[in-house]
Amino acid sequence: MRLVFHASIITCALVFLSACSSITSGQLFSNYTEQLTPARNALQSANMQQAASLLPTHSANNVSNTLGQLENARVSQLSENYTDSKVAFENALHQIDKQNFAAKIEISEGLQTTASFLTNDNVRDYRVPYFEQTMVHTLQSLNYVALKNIEGALVEVRRANLVQQQALKKNQNELEKAAAKTSLDLNDLYSRYPTMDDMIGSVKNGFQNAFTFYLSGFLYEATGEYNAAYIDYKRAIDIYPENTYLQQDILRLAKYLGFDDEYNYFKARFNAEALTKNNQVPVLVLIEQGLIPEKKEARIDLPIFTSRDDIRFYSVALPSYANNHEYAAPLSINIGEQTLQSETIVKLSALAAKDLKERMPGIVARQITRLIAKEQFRKSAARNGGDVGNIIATLYNLASERADTRSWLTLANNYQIAKTYLTSGEHTLSINLNGITHPVSFSTDGNKSVLIKVVNLGSTLNTTVYTI
Repeated sequence: MRLVFHASIITCALVFLSACSSITSGQLFSNYTEQLTPARNALQSANMQQAASLLPTHSANNVSNTLGQLENARVSQLSENYTDSKVAFENALHQIDKQNFAAKIEISEGLQTTASFLTNDNVRDYRVPYFEQTMVHTLQSLNYVALKNIEGALVEVRRANLVQQQALKKNQNELEKAAAKTSLDLNDLYSRYPTMDDMIGSVKNGFQNAFTFYLSGFLYEATGEYNAAYIDYKRAIDIYPENTYLQQDILRLAKYLGFDDEYNYFKARFNAEALTKNNQVPVLVLIEQGLIPEKKEARIDLPIFTSRDDIRFYSVALPSYANNHEYAAPLSINIGEQTLQSETIVKLSALAAKDLKERMPGIVARQITRLIAKEQFRKSAARNGGDVGNIIATLYNLASERADTRSWLTLANNYQIAKTYLTSGEHTLSINLNGITHPVSFSTDGNKSVLIKVVNLGSTLNTTVYTI
C-alpha cells in the first residue's frame, strides 16, 4: 500500500486513541443499556447488594464516570446506605458543576467532538440533562431527610428548583441553536424518527418536575415556612394540576395564609373546599415506582446532499424510546377507616422521552458531520488502499455506528403521593400490592410531619418512615 494510505490510517488511529483514553472499547462498540441490564434485573427483584456488584465501574477520566456515580448513588440509597449515597451524589454534582460552568470542560468536549467524527457519541462526556440534574438534588434531599439533617434537605430542594428555573431560561435558546446546526427539515426528521408521543403524553418540556416542587413545599411546611411552601405548591400545580392531594394543599394554605382572592380562585378552579385539619399531623406517603425505561437504538435513513449537490440516503443509529404509554399503577392505602389512592406527581419516563426529542436536532447535526467525515475517510482509504482499504474502512464505519443510549437507568419510572392527617399516637397503615397487604407501623408526635417512603420495584415493596 502507498505511504499516504498508511498516513491516513495512522491519523485515524491517533484520533481514535485520543478518544479511547477516556473510554473503553466495550463502551464504543456496545450500548449502555446492555451493560446495565443485569443490575436493573437485580433491582427489579429487590436484590440491592447484587445490583451494586453488577454496576459497571469507570475510571475517574472516563466519559461515563459522572453517570456511574449517579448509578452508584441511587443504588446505595435504595440499599439505605444514605451516607455512601450522599458522597456519591456529591462527587457527581462536582462533575456536573464542572460541565456546566468550567471553561476547560468546553475545551475537553471540543477534543471529544473531533474524536467522535470517526466514532460515535459514546466518546463524548455524558452531559447530565436538566431533568436528571433536578433528580440528583431531589434524591440528595431525601438522603438528608434520612440522615435527620432537614436544613441540608432544604438546601438541596432549593438547588433542585434553581436547576428548573435555569433550564426554563436556557432551554429554548439551546433548542434553536441545535436546530440551526442541521440542514434537515425538523418535520421531515420527526416523520422518519420513531414517535414517542404516547410516552411523552402532555408533558410541556423535558425538565419541569412537579414532584421536586411538591417535596420542597412539604419540607417547607414541615419547618413552618408556610409562604415558601405555598409558592412551591403553586409551582407544582402549574406542572401537574390534576393531582387532588396537591390541590388540597394549595386550598388549605391559601385559606390559612389569608389569601382570600387566591383561595376563591383555586376553589372555583378545583371545585373543592379546603378541608380543616386542626391539631392533626400531616402524613405523606411518597411512592417511587418501577424503573425508568432504557433507550433503544433506532436506525433511520437520512437524506444528505453530496458535494455534487445530489442527494444520497445514509443509515444512521439514533437513540430512542419504545413508544409505550407508561401507566403508573396507583396503590391502595388503608389507615383506620380511611382508604387512600395514590396519585402520580411526576412521570420521569415522560420527561426522559421529551428531553430526548428536544435534543434530537443536536444529535442529528453531529451525525451529519460524522457521516461526511466517515465517508471522506472511506474514499481516502479506497483511493490509497484499493479494495482492501475500502473494505476495512467500510467495516469500521459500520461497526462504529452506534447510538448513544446512555441515561440514568436506576431512576424510578414515576413518583406518586397520598396524604392524610392523623392525631398524635400509634398508627398502622396497610398498602395493597397485587393482593398482598403490607403493614407499616409508625407514631405521630405533636406537630412533627411524617414522611413514609415506599419503593415499589417489580412485585416487591419496601417502606421507610421518617419524622420531620
